[in-house]
Amino acid sequence: MGNVRPGDGDEIVISGTGGAPGYAIGPIYVYSRSHIHVEEERIEPDDVDAELGRLRYALARSAKDLAKIESITREKIGDQSAEIFVAQGLMIRDDLMLEEVRALIHEEQYKADFAVRSVIDQHRRRLAASPNELLRERVNDLSDVEERIIRHLRREQFLSAIDPNRVVVAENLTAADIVLFSRPKTRVLGCAMDFGGTTSHATIMARSLGVPAVVGTHKISDIAEPGATAIVDGFRRRVILNPTEETLDSYRVRRKRYRRLVKETPKLNELPAETLDHHNVVLRANLEFK
Repeated sequence: MGNVRPGDGDEIVISGTGGAPGYAIGPIYVYSRSHIHVEEERIEPDDVDAELGRLRYALARSAKDLAKIESITREKIGDQSAEIFVAQGLMIRDDLMLEEVRALIHEEQYKADFAVRSVIDQHRRRLAASPNELLRERVNDLSDVEERIIRHLRREQFLSAIDPNRVVVAENLTAADIVLFSRPKTRVLGCAMDFGGTTSHATIMARSLGVPAVVGTHKISDIAEPGATAIVDGFRRRVILNPTEETLDSYRVRRKRYRRLVKETPKLNELPAETLDHHNVVLRANLEFK
């Protein structure tokens, strides 16, 4: 569990387990994604075709969403990061999974919402039980796909923008959230999440986009007050709520130094790797395939 430590006055320091480097200072935006409640509902046999039509609509809209997010990601940070959304798009078009969903609608007369939740739950449990951490992290991708399809089944609106220049605090964020919140009109400063790990796609996307982030804080979404000041320290994997002026001054200096370092580092790429006393340094890597 994230460590919560009172500081001077009302200052609270909350430790996380992972994140993306950098410093963010700003007002808090608490992002709360409403839970999707799905009941086990059946339909009349005569309504099966209409229900399959609802499913086709939701799948098409979901695929369109992901294609847009993929395009934004590819443009901003390159092909490799965009592969996250290519993979989610493949999940939406997975023939085996879709046949299972359609069978529940056609043969068992379940509503599409329940059919989607039921089938994806089975796949999610299998991934969650895997001894492979990377496969376990893909549970979040399945959950993102599930939520996207069900919200389109219900024709609900998606939040794709927040107040600009904010530190976003949430129970969890998806990779798509990070991409959309980092657009120029939003300009998210940093993120802090209750859940997530160092290999989650949201964390990877935050690192790729240069968004300071701390994950695995557990209850920060319950503690954080909208509009209050927060500091995200992605290096020490901690978030400071209601920082004192002394703490703010210290982190403003760190942020300034880090921004200067990030700006100046590319200039060093073409320079020779040489020490001050003129010794060349050669960097090599030993790779092994198993």
